Amino acid sequence: MRILRLHIENFGKLHDFDMDFQEGFHRVCTENGWGKSTLAAFIRAMFYGLPVTARRSLKENDRKHYVPWQGGAFGGSMEFQAGEKTYRAERFFGKKDREDTFVLYDLETGLLCSDYSGLLGEELFHVDRAAYVRSSFFLQQDFAVALNDSLNARLTHVEEDAGDMGNYEQAMLFLENQMKYYRKTGNRGQIGKLEEQRRSVREELLKCREQEEEAEEWRFRLISQRQRIEEAADHVEKLEKRLRHAQDCQQIEKKRAQYALLKSQAEEKQEELQKMAVELSEYTSAPPKEKELDKAREWICQLEVFRQKESEAKRQVQDAVSRLGNMEDARDAHVSPGMLYGIPAGICLIPGIFCLIRGLLAAGLVFLGTGILFFSAGFMKVRKSRMEKEHLEKRIQVSRQQVREAERVLRETEKKQENLEKKICEFLSLPKHTDPAQMERSWKQMRRKSREYRDLKQRYELQRKEVSRSRELWFQYGEGFSEEEHRLLSASGKEGYDLQTWKDRLEECRIQLRHLQKEENDIQYRIAGLQERAERLPELEERESWLSEKTEEAVREYALLEQTAGYLKLARERFSARYLSDLQDRLEYYMGILKPEQESSLSLDVALHLKVQEAGALRPMEYQSAGQQDLFHFAERLAILDVLYKEEQPPLILDDPFVNLDTAKQQRAVDILKQLSEKRQVIYFTCHNVIGEKAV
Repeated sequence: MRILRLHIENFGKLHDFDMDFQEGFHRVCTENGWGKSTLAAFIRAMFYGLPVTARRSLKENDRKHYVPWQGGAFGGSMEFQAGEKTYRAERFFGKKDREDTFVLYDLETGLLCSDYSGLLGEELFHVDRAAYVRSSFFLQQDFAVALNDSLNARLTHVEEDAGDMGNYEQAMLFLENQMKYYRKTGNRGQIGKLEEQRRSVREELLKCREQEEEAEEWRFRLISQRQRIEEAADHVEKLEKRLRHAQDCQQIEKKRAQYALLKSQAEEKQEELQKMAVELSEYTSAPPKEKELDKAREWICQLEVFRQKESEAKRQVQDAVSRLGNMEDARDAHVSPGMLYGIPAGICLIPGIFCLIRGLLAAGLVFLGTGILFFSAGFMKVRKSRMEKEHLEKRIQVSRQQVREAERVLRETEKKQENLEKKICEFLSLPKHTDPAQMERSWKQMRRKSREYRDLKQRYELQRKEVSRSRELWFQYGEGFSEEEHRLLSASGKEGYDLQTWKDRLEECRIQLRHLQKEENDIQYRIAGLQERAERLPELEERESWLSEKTEEAVREYALLEQTAGYLKLARERFSARYLSDLQDRLEYYMGILKPEQESSLSLDVALHLKVQEAGALRPMEYQSAGQQDLFHFAERLAILDVLYKEEQPPLILDDPFVNLDTAKQQRAVDILKQLSEKRQVIYFTCHNVIGEKAV
């Protein structure tokens, strides 16, 4: 199989790009950043398409990584030779795999062809995408080979049983998932859960049995606690009786103090009332009320409005008189235009009549017509002048009426203003023609005095009621005493009673009683809780038995799954060992070319893991340098190619893979590529001219 030509419409940074490929070895040597890795990825995508993944990383999501920078159709075409026929495959990609398209043409006929489908790489090379990348696609610093079912089936040449080989990974994955269900790291599987549940149930069973014994002990404690509570309650009752007797004796002394306090309060309030009465007597008459003051305030505002109306009325009178004067002047200056047209009309009519008498008909008619025209025009002008004069007379009459009306309004406004000003001055006790600002100040002063008077009057009434109520309380309190209380109140001394001592002793006993009652409640609550948990014993015993059976069953299931997985893995390893000897021979062959001085031997297992025999032990590749690892994995890749492809040889794609090799090893690697290019096409991308020239 050989690639003949590529056309990239849009793929990553490449746009409208064409490249022809020669047979054998083809070198693409350009600078860094040109797009060599993008071109190699395009070749891989033409064979296997772009995988679908939900990963967001560009390194793990080719469809997202190679979206065209400049937009447009995403994809291109590849012309290739397979067997005796040549084809052109066109593949374009969308945002999702269901939007992808694939078309194949036979270049000999130019017609659509169905020899291959969208699974072009799998149908040509009989391996899936992962196996192709692990064998024929060499990425920079990524030589390591990992075995999958497709690669294993191809190496053992059992493609007809590839379905069974392909199911191995699914079967192992199923077994591993089932085993993880039963056992996980950290004892988190189903078996661990069952064992933890059984352990928890057993611990709870033990606690329930212990709690049942503990409940019986607490019942004996409850009986003793109730006896102590009865004794404490009797002692509290005795102390309460003694305290009530002491309180009765002391209550009389409190009444004595209360009686004196009420008497003192009544006398003090009476003195305050007398002071307020003196203050009220200073007012000779009561100031106006709030409503009257508000009304006066409205009058002041109305007075200001009338003054504005008076100014406006005066202005309107002046305007009306001015308009009337203008109209009368216009009427007096009016002149009738009749004479202007009558004279020319007479001048024309007289010659016209004379010409007609003399027999000059044409001249007479002309003079007569002209005279008639002048007469008609004069008549119309006189009539229009008379109408204008009549209209002007009407406007003068209207204007005179407006002047009279404006003067009437002015007189009424002045009258109302005078009456309102008189009313305000009488209310505020001010002289006539007082300034409005002075009215405003007088009104505010009167309003302040009115409020002070009302406030004092209100406080006086409240104080009078308070005095009456205080005296009434004083008298009523004195009338409520019995004869014995009156006798004690009139006594000069008082008998002492230490109430606080009795209260303290009573409070201590009550606290002790409440503490004992709380302990009783705690004991009852504890007994109830212990009894409730003890009642779960049958349920827990049944639960423990069921969990034991389930745990044993899960352990048996896990052992069976583990044994099945072991047998399946052993069968696969024995089956895969069929190709191991051929791979080992080809690996030693290529290592002999790449590193003739190599003394240590390489070991390859059925999982294609390399180990190096050094210092008497097999050591993993991680112990080697990066250059050594690349060299060993390159030889392994070449050995796999020889065993993997016996018939159809896919082209080798190398994306600058020798950056970690020294000059000598690079030269040997290039020599091997030259040999391989005799059997298959080798496309080598590099940015190093030296290596590139050696390859050519």
